[in-house]
Amino acid sequence: MTPRPADPGTQGATGPGPQARSRSGGQPSGRRAAPGAADEDPSARARSIALGQLDLAARTRAQLSRALARRQVSEEVAEAVLDRLEELGLIDDAEFAQGWVEDRRRRHGRSRRALRAELSARGVHGDLIREAVDGISDEDELELARAVVRQRLRGLREVDPVRKARRLVTSLARRGYGSATARQAVREVLAEQGEDLDEDAWAHDVPTEDVPTEDAFGEV
Repeated sequence: MTPRPADPGTQGATGPGPQARSRSGGQPSGRRAAPGAADEDPSARARSIALGQLDLAARTRAQLSRALARRQVSEEVAEAVLDRLEELGLIDDAEFAQGWVEDRRRRHGRSRRALRAELSARGVHGDLIREAVDGISDEDELELARAVVRQRLRGLREVDPVRKARRLVTSLARRGYGSATARQAVREVLAEQGEDLDEDAWAHDVPTEDVPTEDAFGEV
């Protein structure tokens, strides 16, 4: 007897067709998709993103707002979540600014100008920046510049004195120090080391005001 031809609708199939029913409930056997990001509560997602950022390091409100925007959180949801985190004390721009100034001065020898620019780049308001920075006196600024020079000198022992002085001034400029402060700090520290150089021999052609900073004072 000639074999009966296969049904064209099922020929080559290795499993149940698209309309196959499950054994238990008569429903299609395909699995339901697991809930995804679209099903997640927007506020919970925004809160999770913000707390994840804060787990890494202290952040300003503006930094967190930018992070949420990059993750396509709506402005309305972001603002509500950030307001709540501020109420809980998890966001505090004044505290951030104070801590930033102390850390950057201690670890990196940053000048007042650099600190103002760095805080501004991180979205700290002007009044909070002034509170954090304006307590640094001119003498504090000069003393920190001297400390930077003393530290940098350790790696310049064998360098020609004039070239050494130029490098030191440039190093201070990269930390945001102005021309007058940088040159005074270099002159005084070199004098401590017994290197009383004629400033005209090294300072007149060092363009401290135009030297870019180590990270352009931008956000890192």
